[in-house]
Amino acid sequence: MFLQAITNPERDYEASLRNVDFAKRYVFPGGQLVSLGAICDAAAHSGELQPTRVEDVTPHYAETLRHWRARMAGNRAQMRTLGLDERFLRLWDFYLAYCEGGFRERAIRTLQLKLERAS
Repeated sequence: MFLQAITNPERDYEASLRNVDFAKRYVFPGGQLVSLGAICDAAAHSGELQPTRVEDVTPHYAETLRHWRARMAGNRAQMRTLGLDERFLRLWDFYLAYCEGGFRERAIRTLQLKLERAS
């Protein structure tokens, strides 16, 4: 199985379970970032899968968000014709900038994992 996940650092994971940040409140209510440890624990608990490769693509994801935000800015008028109001557009502009900063500072990461059946 291949999995891409946006993750919290291990040191912040437990606290993140108890707290509501900007993204959880306004963009993904009920959402929760995982940690690499939580993924590995879940895979081990299942008894079926084990991670065999982990790749950190965080710098690439930060750059992707920068591009998304620029494209969104360049298409605001068209987005308004779809019925998206200014509040929605500002929220997503901020969210994309907020996440890009988080990835650039490594407060959050994007990991790609390969999990295989345990032998």
